[in-house]
Amino acid sequence: MTYDEFGEPITQEAVPWYAAPIAAVTSIYQQKQLMDVNAQRAAQGLPPIDASALAPTVNVGLPPAQMQQIMMLGGAALLVLFLATRGKR
Repeated sequence: MTYDEFGEPITQEAVPWYAAPIAAVTSIYQQKQLMDVNAQRAAQGLPPIDASALAPTVNVGLPPAQMQQIMMLGGAALLVLFLATRGKR
């Protein structure tokens, strides 16, 4: 097993820090393009293009169950934050 300079095991190929934000921006841009194409197709009376077949996936290195748990905790934290600041307006 190989270790990085902090003693953490390297389990994936090292990627630059800017790779994930670039991938996210690219994904958003592609989704907007697909939405525009589907709007044009709807105006012509054509069925929409299925986005799930074309959508890129993002691998963050976590199993789906753990990713879902993190998303639920994040949603709960946002809900608590919203409820805590709601009465102060």
